[in-house]
Amino acid sequence: MRNEASAWLGTWRSAALLLLAWLALPGAAGAADLYRVQGIPVDVTAASAVAARQIAIDSGEREGLVRLMRRLTSPDDHAALPPVDRLPVERFVNSFEIAQEKLGPTRYIATLNVSYVAAEVQGLLRSAGIPFVTRRSDPILVVPVEASGEAAPAAWVENGPWRAAWDEGVSRATVTVLALPLGDLADISAAPGTAVAAGDKAALDALAARYGSGTVAVASARLERAPDTGKLTRITVSVRRADAWGKPLLDAALDVAPNETEPAALGRAVDRVIGAVENDWKRQTLVRKGPVSLLSAALPLADLASWVQIRRQLTGLPEIRSVQVDAFAQTEARLTIGYAGDLPQLAAAVERIGLSLAQENDGWHLRPAGGPAAYPAPSPALPATP
Repeated sequence: MRNEASAWLGTWRSAALLLLAWLALPGAAGAADLYRVQGIPVDVTAASAVAARQIAIDSGEREGLVRLMRRLTSPDDHAALPPVDRLPVERFVNSFEIAQEKLGPTRYIATLNVSYVAAEVQGLLRSAGIPFVTRRSDPILVVPVEASGEAAPAAWVENGPWRAAWDEGVSRATVTVLALPLGDLADISAAPGTAVAAGDKAALDALAARYGSGTVAVASARLERAPDTGKLTRITVSVRRADAWGKPLLDAALDVAPNETEPAALGRAVDRVIGAVENDWKRQTLVRKGPVSLLSAALPLADLASWVQIRRQLTGLPEIRSVQVDAFAQTEARLTIGYAGDLPQLAAAVERIGLSLAQENDGWHLRPAGGPAAYPAPSPALPATP
């Protein structure tokens, strides 16, 4: 009983740490709605200020709709997004607000924030045959790693400009929920800075366990400065997922413009990293149209409560279309899972909720991640019958 209580307390502390780290971020508690697009600039000249305002709001709502569709979809599909110039845009708009405005006799300048009707936007994308995400990601822990000049990169750089840029910029994520570690002594003990920078699996797993996060991304930046003035001249950035270290999501060099401030340049680098993380999450999550396949799998159970939670998580995955219970015992459930996409997509999906998909001598098994997760190239699952 004491061991069970200790395990529960450890889980609760991990979840509390992640929540604390997220809520500590600027603007995190009031994160914008997934279907709300902010900061749309408009500048229109017409016969009168009233006419210019009407044209500006209409064009701003259309521009926001384009931004929203790009937000919800993979970059691979952006060229195929439906045009918005002839759409009855008012059908897609839930509400709008004017953040700033300036009026002249014939000119209207403003910044708009527009909220869109989710069902209408989804219907537009669905009719165009373009897959889209329907929710934000589970929290992703981002660990900033910094290096200057020829120095070795390391995490937990005290008062480092790269970490400061993340403190300011992490809330700009739109379809992902990003959190930063606290960077306290417990973090440093669990995952030494040089180990994090090197992608040490044990260190990153320890950090993930401390915050109860399923995904850890290491965002590295090397800052190059002019030797005479110390002015920042170039930022080399990369970001890697802990569970796929050999395949960087981004590896790029950003030159700093002569008149660009250091915070602005670092903020631009943060935005590039956020974009790479979000595009990666969208590619993992999107399910394209195709036949639904069936897979029979055994799932070990600790108790009824664990089954209720796992079933809720499975049915919440966009790749999974159905979960049928074929047999249920005290320690195991046998399921038939209907899923879209291929088996690697299904495996990646269940990994997001802490499970691994493995083929063994007696068939397929869903097990807690960390068990035998590797699986051979299997024969395709049978298509579902109507």
